[in-house]
Amino acid sequence: LAALGTPAWLGIVGGTGGCYGQQIVDAFTFSYTDEATRSFTNALELAAGTASAIEAVPSVAEGLPLAVGTVTVNAGSSLDLLPAADTDPDRVFLSLGDLIVRGDGTLTVAPEGTAAIAGDTWTFTPNAVLTLSGVLTLPTNVTIVIDGPIPDGRMNLVDLRGATVLNLEEVTFTLVGGDSTDRVSLRDGWLYTIGSQGTLLWFQ
Repeated sequence: LAALGTPAWLGIVGGTGGCYGQQIVDAFTFSYTDEATRSFTNALELAAGTASAIEAVPSVAEGLPLAVGTVTVNAGSSLDLLPAADTDPDRVFLSLGDLIVRGDGTLTVAPEGTAAIAGDTWTFTPNAVLTLSGVLTLPTNVTIVIDGPIPDGRMNLVDLRGATVLNLEEVTFTLVGGDSTDRVSLRDGWLYTIGSQGTLLWFQ
């Protein structure tokens, strides 16, 4: 299905062998069980001011998550990630690609599931804040790109106070752009940049 794009059409044909025929298709179901193609490269854009949800269907192969492409978050948008009813809460049920955050938005994982942000490049418009909640895993190396000038002082990027990141101690955030005094930091549940306002003392 990923190769077909959206929408995909399914046709039903049949022969009658006479001059008149009637074909009735009732209670039709379609099961797609090719687990190798549960990865969709299609980009997902959340329109400004809208609420959306993705509900992953059960996976035939145990533990194989549904994967989607780059997610773009616009101002005032939200996305709820919902597992299937019988999903193992200890296994990742859905994986997201790179993040593009153009305005304040929210990504929420339902309490009964675990999701992953597999994309290792997160791009932010200055002063846009992404709020994450629920149980998540992140890439071990995340590149932070600021699409614009990095202001002096602190600029919040991601609010993680409502999220449980299972591998947070293993994650390294690297800032691309800015000057030699700009930094990215994670503290008290916030990921943010620090632009210099004069003399900068950096302690480790």
